[in-house]
Amino acid sequence: MKLWPLMWCAMVGLGCESVKSEDLETSGLYALLEADAPGAGKLNVKATLTLGQGSLTYLELTPTDALTATVGETARAMSRKAAFGTTWYEAGFEGGAAGTPVRVSLVRSADTSAPESVVTLPAPLEFSSPPANSPFPRSAGVTVTWGGSGEADPLHLTARGSCIAPVELDLTGDTGTQMLAPFVASSSNETSTCTVSVTLVRRRVGTVDPAYGKGGVFKATVSRALLISSTP
Repeated sequence: MKLWPLMWCAMVGLGCESVKSEDLETSGLYALLEADAPGAGKLNVKATLTLGQGSLTYLELTPTDALTATVGETARAMSRKAAFGTTWYEAGFEGGAAGTPVRVSLVRSADTSAPESVVTLPAPLEFSSPPANSPFPRSAGVTVTWGGSGEADPLHLTARGSCIAPVELDLTGDTGTQMLAPFVASSSNETSTCTVSVTLVRRRVGTVDPAYGKGGVFKATVSRALLISSTP
């Protein structure tokens, strides 16, 4: 299971810290950049800059440096966020059609800027069946279908609920349908009914400005969630 750095810092008390950007060169930075469209016309762009992949030392911008997100022709300053010792930057947008370019630019006055990290948004998708909140016995499989299939971008499907063991699938091909095997009951809630969130994520990877000397990744995702009920 993958855990975000924020979760590591909170759960196991690791020494997460921040450093001022004026003390670091761009060549010493790693960029984790994300653009996520979870539905309802929302798009969130996030940038986390660290001292290397997996590092728990985070960059905090000083006034001479700035991060900007641009979606299509709309540019917005990214705002600082912090929790449990981690620091990141975000900007929110409306809309974002398939193929829309998303750019994250780091502009620096006293060192090399990194203005050309770019990804394009994957095509949207929507669950078409089963109906939301439908009940299913754990002994039976569940078939989910979605519209907007046939794309080349990879898909990842998860199912999580308090009464089942987690399910994670990397789908081969985008056929618009997937059969989920009967859920395995969790040991602590074998006789319980619970809500299961089935989440489908379409992913695309862009390019990170080469000025980031430690590299990085720019991921664009379109995600949708469907709630169903799992019964004993």
